[in-house]
Amino acid sequence: MFAKTNISDVMSRAETSYDGSRHVLKPDIFLSNISLEIEKQWQVIIDNLCDISRLKDNWDGEGAEVPDGKVLESVIDLCNQSCARKVLPPTRVVVSPLGDIILEWQKDGQYLEAEISEPYVARWMLELPNKPTIHWKSNWRSSTGSNINSDDIDYIAA
Repeated sequence: MFAKTNISDVMSRAETSYDGSRHVLKPDIFLSNISLEIEKQWQVIIDNLCDISRLKDNWDGEGAEVPDGKVLESVIDLCNQSCARKVLPPTRVVVSPLGDIILEWQKDGQYLEAEISEPYVARWMLELPNKPTIHWKSNWRSSTGSNINSDDIDYIAA
């Protein structure tokens, strides 16, 4: 017959090592290295977006525009949603001379691009080897701020 065990007994035993010293369990020890690596890669993308936010008009010496602050804010929101869902981060993020933010994913001859020129709206392009290029547009937030379409984010993770 097994003794009845409650959660505080289990945690108490888990916090005490064999030599009797105390250790505190941290929830993040259960995260996989892959999840942590994805979060680090997303942080690099968000840092790049912060760098882009510091650009001034004519940043390229040829009249390039800076991205609109609301566009940058919405792209950071998309990145945070994607990171939380463990979506693979883009290969790179760039700004166009018109002030659009472009997220690019490249792998094994496949290319996915999200061009964001207005808040919470992305124009997507997918190129696969030996397939026609696909274009579509999606919103990831409504004017009320609620999530309305995350299928495109899930597609990236596939």
